[in-house]
Amino acid sequence: MAADTLEEMTSSIAKVWLPSDLDLATLVFQKPVGWPEAMAYETVRRSSDKITFAINTESDRFAGAAILLEEEELINEQTTQDLLEIIENTRNRIS
Repeated sequence: MAADTLEEMTSSIAKVWLPSDLDLATLVFQKPVGWPEAMAYETVRRSSDKITFAINTESDRFAGAAILLEEEELINEQTTQDLLEIIENTRNRIS
């Protein structure tokens, strides 16, 4: 890039390195690559988050019920431990 003045050098650099107006206009009208896939992934992720939250909430509810049954002496400690183990295994397997 030969230039006699700073303005010529700036102009030459701008032509080489900066996108032209046509390039910029083309970008505005291009379809985004991967957009449908990204949106599908986001939809599935949101649904998965809701399901995981529901599983955790229900697991906590069942665990609380098992502990309450033990406190009310409706089941013994061993049964409570068995139930809590089943609840935890199910939570880990699903989520």
